[in-house]
Amino acid sequence: MYLSRLTKTVIALSLCLVGSSSAASGPLQENPSAVSVTPVGKGITIAREKGVSQAMLDGLLLGKPQSLIVEFDAKAVEMAAKKQQVARGLNQEDKQIVEFKATQYAEMKLRALSTLTRTEYETLSDYSHLPMAYIQFNTERALNDLVGRPEVKRVYEDRTLKLNLAQSLPLVNQPSAAAIGQTGQGATVAVLDTGVDFTNPVFGGCTSPGVPAGCKVIFSNNGSSDGSGHGTSMAGIIVSIAPNAKIASYDVFSGSSTTTDSAVINGINWAITNKSFYDIRAINMSLGRSVGGSFGCDVYLTPGMNARAAGILPIAAAGNNGLADQIDCPAHNSQILGVGAVYDANVGAKTYTGICSDASTQADQITCFSNSWWNMDLLAPGAVINVAGSSGSGTSQATAMASGAAVIVSNLLPAPSVYGALPGDSWVDVLELKSPEFLPGRDAEDVHSIKVLSLSNEFRKVMAVSVSQEKFREGMT
Repeated sequence: MYLSRLTKTVIALSLCLVGSSSAASGPLQENPSAVSVTPVGKGITIAREKGVSQAMLDGLLLGKPQSLIVEFDAKAVEMAAKKQQVARGLNQEDKQIVEFKATQYAEMKLRALSTLTRTEYETLSDYSHLPMAYIQFNTERALNDLVGRPEVKRVYEDRTLKLNLAQSLPLVNQPSAAAIGQTGQGATVAVLDTGVDFTNPVFGGCTSPGVPAGCKVIFSNNGSSDGSGHGTSMAGIIVSIAPNAKIASYDVFSGSSTTTDSAVINGINWAITNKSFYDIRAINMSLGRSVGGSFGCDVYLTPGMNARAAGILPIAAAGNNGLADQIDCPAHNSQILGVGAVYDANVGAKTYTGICSDASTQADQITCFSNSWWNMDLLAPGAVINVAGSSGSGTSQATAMASGAAVIVSNLLPAPSVYGALPGDSWVDVLELKSPEFLPGRDAEDVHSIKVLSLSNEFRKVMAVSVSQEKFREGMT
């Protein structure tokens, strides 16, 4: 059985709390303090208020373990971290503050979990740099007791996500950026996807991550495996936009065509943990699922906030269902940059089987398959993209375009306010279209899409709003 560092610590604490019995005096007894003092009825009420569904409670009553993403209340930790940041004049959290928060999170989780017996739960993923953990509950009592603790803010169901699947570079002004030496040098994008085949020539003749020196893939958690080729394609698009950027490949699909919230959050946690070592500036998530319910995408709020505070911009695909009134999760979350797709050129009539058709196409025209809604942040080329030996269309491709642009943005803005964790000084103002006021449907006239370079102001901000007479958005300020 896998035991995280946190679980081992909890076990050690539980053993320390067991009376003074020695091995010679008989077997160890369970920790008396772990006995529930919360009335069952009240415990169920609290569990439901904090996100536990009746189906999960019923499953536990039937003896079926339930795995949930648990979020802990970290307001005090965040306030302490912010005070340190302001006192030191930082516009983003440095490694010292990030590690301070991780230590505080661990102590908070320890306090909450120490009341449970060792057989009642298992920590499947600790999420060391987030106030969250992925926990398997084996009994209803354990779930009721934990969510009844003041340290616990909410629990979330672990839901399933799927992949969101020439002229593009000039369309986003990439050659102009490259001409003045802005190619993403020194920056890394964490690609949470199906893995990356780093042996593909587009990444610089790699024999292993970071080898030889010109290899653009500097980390992989699954070797060179990429069963579907999706992650390889996304990474290829990123290095096409930012040729000197590096790729950290984090496989969250493990050979499957689907993944889960818990796996994606694990990837975000990894990126925050390793931000300083690899200089990670963006997280590419070309994946998604339906939002589903009023709290359906809230599970990404805290991971997104922590990533941004550490100087990492999380970017995700809007989805390919052709919907005009919603976008996929995690792009739906306010802390995640949501990206829709436009055509990169006139590619003639296009039909997307089972979704939609475009009778005609042109550069900057939103694709009929791209989801959209008022909370989508920007558009980028997503059809038709040829890279790394493959051709495809989707908001996945558009997301990778935005990630490549993001790392160029981070080099053009003056340090140390690149990411602007402080209110009123957000680097996302440059990449993100603030408060875009989308209208329901696709009957507006303006399309606004990402440009990788505009030299029109003193900061050389790399996104200029492009306006074309195509049906999409109005009211842009």
